[in-house]
Amino acid sequence: MRRFVLLLGVAIAAVLAAIVIVNGNGKDPAEGRADGTGTEAGLYVNDVEIPCKLVFREDYAELPILAILKGLGYSVTYTDESMAEVDVDGKSYVVDLACASITEKEDSCQQNLIIPTPGESFFYCEARDGDIFVDQQTLRSVFMFMDVPGGVHVDFSNERAGVYKRTRVD
Repeated sequence: MRRFVLLLGVAIAAVLAAIVIVNGNGKDPAEGRADGTGTEAGLYVNDVEIPCKLVFREDYAELPILAILKGLGYSVTYTDESMAEVDVDGKSYVVDLACASITEKEDSCQQNLIIPTPGESFFYCEARDGDIFVDQQTLRSVFMFMDVPGGVHVDFSNERAGVYKRTRVD
């Protein structure tokens, strides 16, 4: 039943993504802040700065999925310049940088886990520099689909983003 609900949600989001322009709020991601620039700042995972720069825009930050997963302690292995594999607690995922997609390795449907967050009017996703950059809401959705017990906090006033790993309680 959980898988059906997940697939239904993915299908609905895919239809919405096809209808809504990739940037649902009508803003051009290249615009950034009011002065037309983004701001580069450090990314902190569990309060440790990781060697990666992210870009802050007016109302979202461009967050690198693979660098964050690696910073959280998950295995990220590049199989070539456009493909990688990620292992999250024994479950394998295939990352296709050419298509900006993440799929479960054993999923016969090959559903992309990077989709617009249901209920959100904004979606940012771009593959560059050997990673896939998404906005903070999309990162939260990817964490949910990959069953990563993590949280995301973006502090726009101090231009700092933090990602942390939660302890699982079963």
